[in-house]
Amino acid sequence: LRVQAVMVERTRLPATIKFTKERGYDVRPGDFVTVARGPEFRTKGVVTAVDFIKAQLTLETERDHYSVTVPIRFVMKTRNVDLDDFKKFLNKEVFIIGGEKKGFRATLYALSPDDCVVAVHGLPRMSAKRYNVATTYGCRLNGAMLEWQDFASFCEMRRKSHIAPPPRSITPPPERIAPVEASPSSSWTSWTPEALAADPWVVNPSD
Repeated sequence: LRVQAVMVERTRLPATIKFTKERGYDVRPGDFVTVARGPEFRTKGVVTAVDFIKAQLTLETERDHYSVTVPIRFVMKTRNVDLDDFKKFLNKEVFIIGGEKKGFRATLYALSPDDCVVAVHGLPRMSAKRYNVATTYGCRLNGAMLEWQDFASFCEMRRKSHIAPPPRSITPPPERIAPVEASPSSSWTSWTPEALAADPWVVNPSD
C-alpha cells in the first residue's frame, strides 16, 4: 500500500513483557498491567493468574472487575505488586487454601518472595507457597484476589472451620401457683364504711 510520506507517522512500540533466559516472564499475580495490543487494547487491571506454559495471563479489569485472558507479550507492566503490604498479617490468622493442609486455619509467622511460614493451631510451623495461603478477606498472599468460584469455596471453608458455641439451655416456664382464697373469718369480711369514719384512738366493737 503506497501512501504519501506526509501521511506516515512513526510511533514507538510499547515495552511489553518479554521472555528472558534469566528471569523468564517477569510477571506475577498482583502486578498492575495494561494491555498494549490486541482486542483488549488499553485495558488496565491487576494480574490474577499466570499460565507460563501457554504464555497467557488473566487480569481483573479496574473498571468493571471482570476477568480477561490475554497473551503475556500483549501487556506491559505498570507497577509490581507490593509484597510488603502483607507484613501486617504477621502473627495473625490466615487460611490455607491449597496443598496438604488445605482447609485449615493457621497463624502467619514469616514471609519470603514466594513462600511463607505458617503454623496450624497445635502443630509445628511449616512452609507453604504464598498462593496457597489467603487472608481472612480472600486475598492470596501473592497479591491475587480469589476468583468467584474459588471465593465461594473459600467462604464455605470458613463457615465449616468456624467453631459454633454450645447451644444454650432453654429456661423452663415458671410454675403456675393456684391463688389462695380468703378465709370467711378474715377481718376484711367484717369491714364497713363506718369503720373508716371511727376514731382510730378509741376502741370500738369492730376492733
